[in-house]
Amino acid sequence: MTNKVELQKQNDLRRAYLDSIKDVIINSLNLDLKPELVDDDVSLFGLGLGLDSIDSLDLVIGLEEKFKIEIEEEDVQAFKSINFLVDYVISKTEVEQ
Repeated sequence: MTNKVELQKQNDLRRAYLDSIKDVIINSLNLDLKPELVDDDVSLFGLGLGLDSIDSLDLVIGLEEKFKIEIEEEDVQAFKSINFLVDYVISKTEVEQ
């Protein structure tokens, strides 16, 4: 069973990834937003942040550079929301370490 200290470490790690990914989104796409105002469950496309295909390419490049990962074309489901993206990046960084 996971103890409280381990659970807190996991939560802290997830928060760090979440903050970093929000920074990458905002900086890569030159958005005029503050990270703390971006909902973790906001959709990246459509009525959420309203990204388009060009934005997604810029975002992929930013994420690959920041986290030293390779994002596969077939992994587009990871771009459903910021939380999905966090889970994806964490899984990729754990695999590629």
